[in-house]
Amino acid sequence: MARSSSPGCAILKNLGGKVRTFKKVTLILFATLALSETLLRVFLKPVPPPPLFDVATMPSVRAEPWFAEWEREHSRLTREFMAYELYTLQPFNGKYLSVGADGYRRTLNPDALSSNPMRIGLFGGSTMWGGLARDAHTIGSELSATLNGHQFPAVVTNYGQVGFVFSQEVHQALRVRYSPEPPQVMVFVDGVCDVLAGLANFVNGVEDPAGKPWEYDKYHYLFQMGKTGEVSWSDVAKKSMLVRRLWKVAERRGWVEAERKNRFVVATSEDKVRLARQVSEHYLRVVETADKAFKGTGARPIFVLQPAIFLKHPLSEEENAALDRNRHWQDIVAAAYTNIRNGAKTLPAETEFLDFSGLFDGVPETLYADIMHYSEAGNLRIAQALSAYLEGKKGPLL
Repeated sequence: MARSSSPGCAILKNLGGKVRTFKKVTLILFATLALSETLLRVFLKPVPPPPLFDVATMPSVRAEPWFAEWEREHSRLTREFMAYELYTLQPFNGKYLSVGADGYRRTLNPDALSSNPMRIGLFGGSTMWGGLARDAHTIGSELSATLNGHQFPAVVTNYGQVGFVFSQEVHQALRVRYSPEPPQVMVFVDGVCDVLAGLANFVNGVEDPAGKPWEYDKYHYLFQMGKTGEVSWSDVAKKSMLVRRLWKVAERRGWVEAERKNRFVVATSEDKVRLARQVSEHYLRVVETADKAFKGTGARPIFVLQPAIFLKHPLSEEENAALDRNRHWQDIVAAAYTNIRNGAKTLPAETEFLDFSGLFDGVPETLYADIMHYSEAGNLRIAQALSAYLEGKKGPLL
């Protein structure tokens, strides 16, 4: 006599079948999604936008006998996370390029000084840091050599950091000001990087780009992907080609509202005018705020509007060729600088604001290493102008 199955066994058997079916459907679904993602990335790979700026190094700099080794050393630098300032450089000791244990570029100061030298801190981005220049020929080292050569005892520290904009420098300077041996004089050299960083952030979809660090959109994703212990799954999903394609379809059909965030756009003439105004207004607000803050600590802040290749006249042949490759950005730099100069006239009389934007005018030789950084000859001219100001000398710009 055949034994009949109990109702419970039949339910379990039926449930087991449904579980196996669910697993198969899930496996097929994931395989289909993975195959779709792969095919989209292979056959519909998005074409990245062209580089925003052509920062090729000038031929005369590349021809220097030390440059190849400097470039190799520079490629070995590494960054370390730094609260508020985003990052600092890790120590490195090279033949032409050195970074100390404190994360700052080496500055050559005399071994023997008087008992009471002026302590000067220089702040800025990669132009101050010394991009494409040897340790002995950064603005900091040249300033120290010039001052001390004039029997004006000074110890100069180069606090410049690669890629920093004015806002980051102020955070950094506040920390430095409360260090055991803070600088008495704090010199901020900025301008062109703030304009170009704002432009770069704008075209990459960053909202309110003025004053934001370079590549702010990338840092946003680093934090969202778990660096802070928090993961935004919507941001993770949007990394998928399939999700992005479906999202675009939904936007075109009006099912979802299109986002400006993290989306590359081409800057129009109107955008450039608006950005120039936003960047210049932010720059001037930072000058006023930082001036009050640092004077309140007993320091002497000095703010320098740096030279820009977009405004230099005359240009050397290689400078002109470099500018031709970036000529479409000349109008936004010129507009921002005009706004800053006009706005600086309304700064309090006691604010030490130096307009060095015309420092290279009338010099036909190459003073730029690329469209952002100065050649070693350019660094020397800036250092000499700063030295003259600190020594109380008068010149065409002071």
